[in-house]
Parts: sequence; structure tokens; C-alpha cells
Amino acid sequence: MDKLKKYSAEIDVALLRSVFSLVPYVGSVLNEVFFDIRGRVKQERLNKFTEMFADYFVNKPDFDADTLRNEDFGDLFETVIRNVVQTKSEAKYRRYKDVLINKIENFNNDTHNQDIFLGLIASLEEVEIVILSKHEVFDSQFIESKKEFRALKEKQYSLKQQLSAEVKLSLEGHANDKSKVQDEISMIQAQIECYKIYFEKLEAYNTAKFYEIGESQLLYHKQNLCSKALLIDTTIGTYGYVPFAYMGITEFGKEFLRFLKKDS
Repeated sequence: MDKLKKYSAEIDVALLRSVFSLVPYVGSVLNEVFFDIRGRVKQERLNKFTEMFADYFVNKPDFDADTLRNEDFGDLFETVIRNVVQTKSEAKYRRYKDVLINKIENFNNDTHNQDIFLGLIASLEEVEIVILSKHEVFDSQFIESKKEFRALKEKQYSLKQQLSAEVKLSLEGHANDKSKVQDEISMIQAQIECYKIYFEKLEAYNTAKFYEIGESQLLYHKQNLCSKALLIDTTIGTYGYVPFAYMGITEFGKEFLRFLKKDS
């Protein structure tokens, strides 16, 4: 079985060699230098990555070879390979693989921050990328939902005050809108409950337990993501403010996640 796996890997790597030859300039450089790279550790890292990446071409024999011949792809590819041999993280290998696949399948995507994003993959811990991806829900739409929730609570309070007056009129035998106000309160309460369920579900993403790390670690990772302009502290200036307790994703953070995502 081990021999079969080794034989399969050798076929995949041989296939990838031929794919590399399509990439202008980089193809010959990679074949001559990277496949013959000195240093056992870096060679093993490159081998692991090439085996992962080769699977794509095995399963996609009809890929557009012209994409690989483009200079922009060549630049991306060279940078990715250089980053690969500098890390032992297989999680990062998968990230780099998806970036290349995303470029092949969506070649016209704007990648003006490409070098910055590749640097972020290299510098961020995998758990930080996970934290960022889970915070994608905490965007401008989420903030708007919070505003709508507070507005509903305020309206509910106002209606309850009005209901007291309507009940008094009813007891005194005067014309009143008690039933109408009660219906409005019930409708608003239903909306409030829906929002509560929605917010409670997302609250898990703010807990260290969800990411299986300690509280101090979560705080550190949030601070690091904030320092890189990927997350922003959304509750600054509010009553009872706790630094970094509730973070929202930035547009830059969203763009970075789009760069990472591979279409399924």
C-alpha cells in the first residue's frame, strides 16, 4: 500500500512538473531550482505542497492552460512557492493551494492587494484566520440589525406605557385602543425574539471556548487582527465598553477572506 501511495505521488509530481513548464520564466526556475532545492526540510515541505496541489490537476484535466502562461499568475506562483518552503504548516499549504486554484478559476479577479494578502497568510496563525472568518458575520449589516433591535426595544417600552393609559381608559368605560396596542406589542415582541435567537447564535463566535483556546489567547489574536486592519473594535465609546470584547470585520478583512476562498 505504501508503495502504491508513493507511486501515485510520483505520478502527481511528474504531472505538476509539466504544469510548471507552462508558467513563463517561473516554470524553468522551479524545475531547475525548487525541485532540486538543497536542504532536506525545505525539500519535504515542497514535496508536501506539490502533492496537495497536483490533486487539482489530476481532477481537472480540462483546466485553462493559458491562465498559467500569464505573467500575473507566474508572479503569484513564484511568491507562493517561496512562502511554502519557509513554513512547516500544512494548513498554510492548503491556504496557498486554494489561492492558486482561485486564481486559475477566477483569473480576472482583482488582486491589487495580492502581495499583502500572501504576507498575511504567512504571518497569521491558522486560528486567527478562523477567528476572522467567523467574524465575517459581524459586518455593517449586523450593526444595522443591532440598531433595529434597540429601536424595537424602545418602541416596545413606549407601547407598554401607552397600554397602561389605554387600560385605564377601558376600566373607566371610555373609548380606547387597548386591543390595538396589545397587538402591536405582540408583533414587536415576536420580532425582538427573532433578533435574540439570531444574536445568541452568533455570540458563540465571541467566546474562547468556540475556538478551543484560552481567554487571554483570544484577546491576543483579536488584538493582532485589529493591528492588521482586519478587525475593528465596534463598541468604542459605548456604555460599559470592554476593549476588544466585540469586534467587527473591516472591508479589508472581507477582501482578504475573498482572496482565500476557493469556489467549490
